[in-house]
Amino acid sequence: MVTTATGQRQAILPQMIADEVSDAVEWPGKEVDDALLYDASLSLKKPASTGEGKQHRLPVWIPALRDCSAVQQELTHRQMLGLNKEDIELELPDSLSVDAVRILCKYLHRTLSMGNPPFTITLNNATELHDAAMFFGCREAVDACVTFWHRCLDEYNCLEMLLEIGIRREINPIRVRAIHILSTHFSSIVSRSVSQLLQLPASILLEVIRSDLLDAPQEITVFETVLTWANHQKNERYRHLADILQKVRFIYCGESYLRTKALPQLIALASLPECTELAKVVTSIQQNMHYVERQPTTFMDVDLYMLRPRVSRETLFAIGGWSGGQASALVEAYDNRAHRWYALSQVRSMSSPRSGVRCVSHDGRLVVLGGYNGRERLCSVERYDERRDRWERLGDMPTVRSNFGAASFEGRIFAIGGFNGQSTISQVDAYDPITARWTTLQGMTVTRSALGACICETADPEYYSMLTRHSSASAAAFNAQMALDRLALPRAPAPSRAAQ
Repeated sequence: MVTTATGQRQAILPQMIADEVSDAVEWPGKEVDDALLYDASLSLKKPASTGEGKQHRLPVWIPALRDCSAVQQELTHRQMLGLNKEDIELELPDSLSVDAVRILCKYLHRTLSMGNPPFTITLNNATELHDAAMFFGCREAVDACVTFWHRCLDEYNCLEMLLEIGIRREINPIRVRAIHILSTHFSSIVSRSVSQLLQLPASILLEVIRSDLLDAPQEITVFETVLTWANHQKNERYRHLADILQKVRFIYCGESYLRTKALPQLIALASLPECTELAKVVTSIQQNMHYVERQPTTFMDVDLYMLRPRVSRETLFAIGGWSGGQASALVEAYDNRAHRWYALSQVRSMSSPRSGVRCVSHDGRLVVLGGYNGRERLCSVERYDERRDRWERLGDMPTVRSNFGAASFEGRIFAIGGFNGQSTISQVDAYDPITARWTTLQGMTVTRSALGACICETADPEYYSMLTRHSSASAAAFNAQMALDRLALPRAPAPSRAAQ
């Protein structure tokens, strides 16, 4: 770089670059400072049938292409043949445009620009950047595109990105994430994006319909969506209809709808040569029709999709308790879509019956503590691992107890008071899942059992208090004299009794 007496800047370009300027070189950037660094050019050839038959030359800086395996292979080949490395010749496939390569070059040279904004991946350039990076073997650029797409996915674009990115380009992380979003927002997506939904291949629709997490307040919507999808391309899709409909939870469509609409349609379709397998679906519905108005706890079969409720993303559990004159290990979940309770299988039952048990939701997982098994009080703690579909033991509490208070607070699980089989206690313990250890804290001012515990946000959001209340106190007595214990936690000044 040379500065003249008039203060104007002039560039002294390498001879190779000076020669190329007269040869219609397509510059990725116009900065003179960038041009000083370019030490080679990409000579790109496209088949004449694409309309881009002429040769395109893009200046590049070789160190910026060190992660491009296709370029490195060409450089090695040219070195073995004794050819210069300043003109790298590559033939592009029909599906890859020169513009896509130009975008990749801008991405790879993004650190060279001086005074210009850095290269930004957007929805407008991500697909071309990805396609070029795949051809050139640039793993870093491919991963950057996948990360960008993953971050952009939402319920409004998941179908488009599933079709274009997850399926067409076979990018599995995007496919998996898009299917999850489609499943958990199914009802709203169906209401506004039916045309895109009709483009899904049978394998993807099957994966969505069989999901227990499918957002389907009305199972009728699921059934009618599948029929609409199949009728869109009857010749191709009718042969997949039986496999998909077997995953529909027909029992939750209601008896009237099943008898007057669903069954007549299915019987008519089953008479077609390409839909003979639907006869099995019809028979299964007819055999299980008497279950429609019964509680799922009496017939729950996790292997038979027709009887299997969808599971809400947030689940209400009923755990253990005293039933039929004995402690129970039964765990039931409430299906908020079907408005019914269903029992989890024996595999998912707790390891021990528990009455007077306490449970908390901690870090998105269900944790149960203590209780009474019909013979003795317990100190054991269990956590349900939904991924492995089993209960796992955590560290035992320092003391046995039932009918105590429990809460999850700032990363720890608190066990408060209770009955140890001989007396009511005031002991308070906290469990840290990171260290897997229990710590005994300052005890309450009075002994308590059959108490409640909650986390209460004060006027200052930085401070919290643990409130406990003896269950035997009447409402009037409680209002008159609240027993309020603050457990060695940072707190704001206590509110006045008038405010309470």
